[in-house]
Amino acid sequence: MSEEKKRKLIESVPQNIKEDIQFAYRQVNDFAVAQRSSIQEFEKQTIPGVRLGQKLIPMDVAGCYIPGGRFAHACSAIMSIATAKAAGVPAVIACSPPRGGSIAPAVIYAMEVAGADIIMEIGGIQAIATMAYGLFRENLPIFLLALETHLWLKQKQYLLVLEHVLLMFLPVRQNLPSLQIIQLMP
Repeated sequence: MSEEKKRKLIESVPQNIKEDIQFAYRQVNDFAVAQRSSIQEFEKQTIPGVRLGQKLIPMDVAGCYIPGGRFAHACSAIMSIATAKAAGVPAVIACSPPRGGSIAPAVIYAMEVAGADIIMEIGGIQAIATMAYGLFRENLPIFLLALETHLWLKQKQYLLVLEHVLLMFLPVRQNLPSLQIIQLMP
């Protein structure tokens, strides 16, 4: 998305909506920063010869898929982009399908406030493949991809080819698990 188009869309967002998005961002970001500072690496020997632990592995790039079909999900932008930024991911790519002529202006504003480095107007499996294989910049593939759960259910057969990506699924309904992590490593 061009800077000019992004600026025009953001200008069209009513001030009260901007304030709501900023409030939500502060809440999510402050918690994510506190959560990050609470996570520690450790190693423990449980019995002679057996070592268990937790290691923090930084990601260079994260991809965030923001739904935008029938409903605009500004909250998904905040919760996926802001948490990746709070975790210290240097490059966060956000994709959302355009509806009509563009992504919903409030979603664009939420992506901007949350800190997306690249915003792409693309949806579905095309967006996922573009992020996963790094087609947006210097063939730099992502290693963490945040998706809404229903997208996984609808398109799971296509995602099985993403062997190098850690997939994080966010809930879209209250009756679904709050977080699913699936690691697809060769």
